Amino acid sequence: MGKQVAAANVGSEIEIAIGGSMTTTDDKKSGEREGGVQSLRRAMAILRIVADHPNGIALADISRLVELHNSTAFHITKTLLSIGMLRFDPGSKLYFVGTAVFMLAAAAMNEQELIRIAGPILSQLSDQTGATSHIAVRAGDKVAIIAQHDAASVIRVSERIGTLRPAYATAIGKVVLASMAEQEFARYLDETTLDPFTPFTIVDGTQLESEIARVRHRRLAIDNGEFSLDLRCFAAPVHNFRSEFIAAIGISQPHWLSSVERVRELSERVLESAAELTHALGGDILVPCGDAVAIPKDR
Repeated sequence: MGKQVAAANVGSEIEIAIGGSMTTTDDKKSGEREGGVQSLRRAMAILRIVADHPNGIALADISRLVELHNSTAFHITKTLLSIGMLRFDPGSKLYFVGTAVFMLAAAAMNEQELIRIAGPILSQLSDQTGATSHIAVRAGDKVAIIAQHDAASVIRVSERIGTLRPAYATAIGKVVLASMAEQEFARYLDETTLDPFTPFTIVDGTQLESEIARVRHRRLAIDNGEFSLDLRCFAAPVHNFRSEFIAAIGISQPHWLSSVERVRELSERVLESAAELTHALGGDILVPCGDAVAIPKDR
């Protein structure tokens, strides 16, 4: 008897299977997902094995310990090498944990520690100013808010943790741009389209360059309705014990609550909080150069 031919209609998809077995499109997609999860699990198993051998481990031992064929283990380790998660020493032919793993671990530890130490300072800053306080870090060419403390006022600004904001149109972002090396900032200007969010957004590269130079000089940034028309924001840089920029601390408040008359007071509170957090992280407190406050035009 010849082989049976079976047909199955699944939605709009029809597949013909020889020998009575049927494969649908959904089955294929499910298989692809399962295959991706399996590969990820195998990669994590290999990373753990290598991490357990700080003096290095050979591919044959990796294959044996994770119970994979040599060729499968080789392809996975090759991918992990390409993204810096593993390192290979040609002389000893041993694998080691790569720098990308240490960078991820350091970033996670630094961020958690930063949030823990910043918590009381953010709370104090909100109490002093009546504004929502927050701390943000660089996220590529944008900035990400990683912690905040809401103001006690009925009228307050609240943002989701992890929110990404454009660097050129926010106070916290301007602080990040001011921390960049000259060549890096020049690249940012070349590659970034300065789209307007409000009539007050700086959309000219030369003007932004001048603004960032002022932020570097004063170590204070002000967003005068440049991202959200109704908000006025202030931010200052935070440094670690190696004098490296690690974050921006700042406040946001409706502009009618942060009038021009209060700008100097609010700026000083933000600068004091940045200095306090920097000191708590073992960094040197940098004194602003000249007049630390740029008085914006009121609206």
